[in-house]
Amino acid sequence: AADYDARFVGAATVNGRRGYSFQMKRRTSATFEIVELDIDTASGLPLRIGYTVLSGTCDGQGTLEYASTGAYWLPTLATAECATGKSSEPSYKHAIRFSDYSFPVSIPQDVLHPPGATAQ
Repeated sequence: AADYDARFVGAATVNGRRGYSFQMKRRTSATFEIVELDIDTASGLPLRIGYTVLSGTCDGQGTLEYASTGAYWLPTLATAECATGKSSEPSYKHAIRFSDYSFPVSIPQDVLHPPGATAQ
């Protein structure tokens, strides 16, 4: 938070949830910068994060969206697009939607102690 200044810009609705929207401005430039932050009014957790990314091969932007999934607050959507500078159209544009999360009640024994592994 010390790297950014935030300016309240108003109310937001993300996936049906009410939030407060902030425009973010990084105090020193970086290759990855958060430019928008929408905070859930009920939980204080992020609903959406907008970002930009700059590199020698790609200038891009995207968003991460979050929501309550059972007892957890998890990503529901990740988007990214990138332009290589060769045209005004994005060189690529991707979206990944996350759903139907499930978690084991406990971590299976073979995950922590795979067959054939030796204790150190």
